[in-house]
Amino acid sequence: FKQGSALFARMQKAAFEPERELVNVYITSFAGSKAQPHHELCWGMYSWAQAQKLQIEPVTLMAVFDSCDTHARLNRTAEVGTVMEGHHVSMGYKRHEQLKRARMLLATGNDGKEDKANTAA
Repeated sequence: FKQGSALFARMQKAAFEPERELVNVYITSFAGSKAQPHHELCWGMYSWAQAQKLQIEPVTLMAVFDSCDTHARLNRTAEVGTVMEGHHVSMGYKRHEQLKRARMLLATGNDGKEDKANTAA
């Protein structure tokens, strides 16, 4: 984790234009972790890649979406879901329902954290 974080920070600082595969590998590897700092790093890399207009693979988008859902980040879930829809990524039934739920909760002003906690209990 620390080595990956340091390497990514050095790439950004040097204005290095990483290959699409490298960015996707970094994002996907951190997205699979359930640790909050790893999710934040995954999100930071995803946001940076979006700002750089780098091509993000469908499997990477799905990993980021799942990480956002795991960490109950509704705004992020909705944002990635919208990108997935725009790129016509096959989301599957479960992700489609998660996106629908995130949008509904955001529209009603409910952050969903209480509901997510009750579901986990």
